[in-house]
Amino acid sequence: MTFQKLLFSCLLIWNTHTAMSQNWVQKASLPDTVFGRHHPVTFSIGGYGYMLGGSATQNPYLSDFYRYDPVADKWEALPSFPGPPRSYAYAVVYNNKAYMGFGFGPTSDMADLWEYDPATGIWTEKTTCDCDGRGHPAMVEANGKIYVGAGGSSMGNLNDFWEYDIQTDKWTQRPDFPSFKRHHPYHFSINGMVYIAFGHGSVNVGGSTIYNDLHRYDPQTNTWERMEDFPGEKRVAGTQFSLNGKGYVLSGEGEDHYYLEEGELWEYTPELDSWKQLPSWPGSGRWAPGSFVIGNTVYATGGTALLSDGSSENMTDLWAYEFPAPSYTSAPVVQPLQVFPNPATDQLTIATEIEGAFQFHILNATGQVVQSGISTNRQVLLNPIPTGMYTIEVITEKQHYQGRFIR
Repeated sequence: MTFQKLLFSCLLIWNTHTAMSQNWVQKASLPDTVFGRHHPVTFSIGGYGYMLGGSATQNPYLSDFYRYDPVADKWEALPSFPGPPRSYAYAVVYNNKAYMGFGFGPTSDMADLWEYDPATGIWTEKTTCDCDGRGHPAMVEANGKIYVGAGGSSMGNLNDFWEYDIQTDKWTQRPDFPSFKRHHPYHFSINGMVYIAFGHGSVNVGGSTIYNDLHRYDPQTNTWERMEDFPGEKRVAGTQFSLNGKGYVLSGEGEDHYYLEEGELWEYTPELDSWKQLPSWPGSGRWAPGSFVIGNTVYATGGTALLSDGSSENMTDLWAYEFPAPSYTSAPVVQPLQVFPNPATDQLTIATEIEGAFQFHILNATGQVVQSGISTNRQVLLNPIPTGMYTIEVITEKQHYQGRFIR
């Protein structure tokens, strides 16, 4: 960690948030006929946001399904999920398909996994995990694999950790999450690394069974590393996402398992192993909301909120927070960057002579950053990104390089 921090401070890098908007903007709420809920499953594909299932006062296990169009600012109902209704579940996205599973249902803790293709509207059941069924685990995608760990079950809190290979439809157990068993942790992936943080366990630490530790799993070395503890209040049951090479945690409940005073938004920078607080989601912290990212905007919805009269309510509102497109400070002259193979599949090699480690950024055809990281050996392991034309930028202390490649 010390080397990365030193390297990061020496590089001329972009400053993603210097012009950060200070406002959350309210968008169209779910239709009046839709139940407010906590623990909705949320994801985005192809410029649309999706919300599925969750728990409502009227029904603890839902299977209804909705799509949000940010251009029209409108929700529409889709055919209900055909599998068991559920709450406390999650979804990830890979190659323009969603993968949803786990959670609690009316009969059991679930360990199933389903693939959703928005082009056809079809759900396909995949291989069930050979693990304990569970609700509110950590669940993220990295490098074309899905990682699931921790969570709560009828047997109590868990800390086992599993990898699902999307291409082979197979599960493999990996080293256990190296800390207290827990449910409802925060979780995200950055540059092919998996992060699991916070959550609610059974072991009392510093007067609370809610935690503030952060751990990183490296799929290439199959090892865990403990990162710096979160500097804010310990927390559980919020929502999370990653964007432009950083991780974010949003809202939740505090170390007393009661609503945070505000719906706090925090940004994690992996190169510095540090956190920065950003403008809060309006109102109190929410228990188990959902979020999805479209472009450079995060949309947050649902969850249970504390009202001004002291009561609580499952919410149907939708709020948006826009991050500016990344910008950077560079040297005056941009040098050409040669990479091979081109077209590339899983890995790029930098052919241009560059001394030492360097930071790189990969942008799609619209200028959106799809991957960032640090290379120490001129190799860049590509995240799963759609086929197309990309720009790769390398920024060192002395120079700025730019090249193009096809994937």
